[in-house]
Amino acid sequence: MRSGDVKGVYVEADCCTSCGVPWTTAPSTFADGPDSCVVVGQPTGVTELRRVLRVMRTQELGCVRYGGRDVRVLDLLRRAGCREYCDAKPSVLERSALLWRLAHVEGSRVLATLVSADVLTKALASALLAPDMPVDTGAVLQLVLRTNSSGSGSWAHALGTASQPAQQVAGSMGWVAAAGFLLATRARPWSLLRRAALVVLVIFVGSIISTPLLPYLTSLPAPWVVALARVGGAVGFTTLWWIVKPGLWKVALTLFSAAALGNLMGLIVPPNEVIDFIYSRPVSLVFHQGVVNLADLYYDAGLTCVAVIVVRWLASQMRRRPTLV
Repeated sequence: MRSGDVKGVYVEADCCTSCGVPWTTAPSTFADGPDSCVVVGQPTGVTELRRVLRVMRTQELGCVRYGGRDVRVLDLLRRAGCREYCDAKPSVLERSALLWRLAHVEGSRVLATLVSADVLTKALASALLAPDMPVDTGAVLQLVLRTNSSGSGSWAHALGTASQPAQQVAGSMGWVAAAGFLLATRARPWSLLRRAALVVLVIFVGSIISTPLLPYLTSLPAPWVVALARVGGAVGFTTLWWIVKPGLWKVALTLFSAAALGNLMGLIVPPNEVIDFIYSRPVSLVFHQGVVNLADLYYDAGLTCVAVIVVRWLASQMRRRPTLV
């Protein structure tokens, strides 16, 4: 007999002796039942998770177990020496450890490499290319130097001209607040719809709260105002990259984060401009862009990943539809 969610933390009631340790150590997860310890709720925060982990590490009979396959939880239990209390097979545990390392350790290296490549190629383009070279709009590939002090690409530039710097900075501060909210609540078992609604609310509230600071922030030198307007996107993408599980979304967010960080670094470091140096007519026709840089191409690759995710989801929905005989 089991008490609790077999896909999460549960108690093997047949071996439980009602010692009192679980509900004393983690009262929000365990309680004293009629015949044995019972699970009253899954851990939803860092503090609760640590308490459950303490129960697992100190238990003598191994009655408290984990039946899920969450990569982050499995790797945490493995590193804490509690792998024997996981229902997942050893191969799944090793795979979870590998995915976790790829997602964070190796993923961090990939992200750093992409940003470094973008910064280096911009520096080389600025040093080697003539600034007055005309663009050959029919070229398959041409290296031509252009600068962009607004930090926005072809799409964002058209949208950004309709908003004032103060509005852009306020929106950026809202995204920073949303990033902090996501990090603080990442362990909460909320639905995607609820989390998305709360993020939108936090962005709005964060933008409103930052309003009293806008006169001071927008009085800073123009390059810093532009950087402040762009920092929210970089922080938001990087936060999502950090908390999302391994998979194609992780790849897309790695590319988005590298793009945002690469262009942001160009705005912070003198000459406080984004360097564009690549023109390709095929890319321009597909993504409606002009002269771009590696960071912009990262965005394009990330959007391609998102398109693949959407197609996969639509295909899965079509397969689930009942067929008429």
